[in-house]
Amino acid sequence: MRIRPYSLAAGLIALALVVAGCGEEGSSDDNAGSGNTDSSSGSGGGGAECAPIAGDELLVLEDDQELQTVDNLIPAVSAAASTPELLAALNAVSAAMDTDTLVELNGRIANERLAEADAAADFFDEAGLAEGLEQGSGEITIGSSTFPETVLLANIYSLTLDAAGFDTSI
Repeated sequence: MRIRPYSLAAGLIALALVVAGCGEEGSSDDNAGSGNTDSSSGSGGGGAECAPIAGDELLVLEDDQELQTVDNLIPAVSAAASTPELLAALNAVSAAMDTDTLVELNGRIANERLAEADAAADFFDEAGLAEGLEQGSGEITIGSSTFPETVLLANIYSLTLDAAGFDTSI
């Protein structure tokens, strides 16, 4: 089988772009600037994946012109599933979670590669969400999209509702 020269050239260019997509080895990992170009750790340029940008290199911009709308966390509950115990558990999460905490948890997920479920468990424990919950019962389905912050919140709600006696699924 004969390979046409332009097909081979196109394939080599595509391969070069994929390999170069992460930059030089060591340019985007924790060893940047250290001279360590060992790619055996699985991070760095040229590998199957790119390392995340270091979190301390990012700048959070202030919305001094108030152009960004507020994104409030509001759990929605069907009237059929609503009970005082369920609402009390959801309100406990709302009281413990604020925007700064959510941003911090998202940073841990993105920068430290912490799984959403692990970040949720850490927050659940640190916030003491299992304490003082009224006990309810019943099956509760928690809806979520696949964005990291919504998966995180779904896991926090699940842990809290489980602690309040509900049987949850996400």
